Amino acid sequence: MTRWIVEPELRTYESVEWCRLWLEAFDLSSLDWVRIDNGRGQYEGVYGRCWFPDDGKGFRISCQVPGPFPMKQKIYLKPVYRQADGSWEPKPKGARVAQHWEADGGREWLTIYHHIRIDNQEEAIVWILGHEAFHFLRKTRQIRGRNVEWQADAYGGELMERWRSGFVMGQLRLF
Repeated sequence: MTRWIVEPELRTYESVEWCRLWLEAFDLSSLDWVRIDNGRGQYEGVYGRCWFPDDGKGFRISCQVPGPFPMKQKIYLKPVYRQADGSWEPKPKGARVAQHWEADGGREWLTIYHHIRIDNQEEAIVWILGHEAFHFLRKTRQIRGRNVEWQADAYGGELMERWRSGFVMGQLRLF
């Protein structure tokens, strides 16, 4: 049974229960706990971590949502690689890039990122839990994809959009 450790002031948030119900659709037998809190006072924004099993412990997900809100969250997009002819695939409009190259193989690529808006702690909880749960779900082969940051960011974004679209006539739908 997965233990949920939620900071007292966040326990009444609809997003916590919504995420718990969403996550219960998966096999959680190897997930020891999920922690959601306001952070440790060192950082702002939204951040988290998924620990993989080690030393007899199972998976663990930690989510921190200190804010302030609204905020812009940096997310990564699919990288763009230089083609054999030296050209680049088109970059998404408005995205920022950082260029990298592999010394041994000579491969070059661009890390692509932009920012999304997170309006409040409820959205932050959904986004970061979706991001960190992606790492757990992918590692346990419950979903498809590669266990990389840009795919975790996309998964968190998709879950946040489901959360946002779930408000119908003042009531929240799960899915």
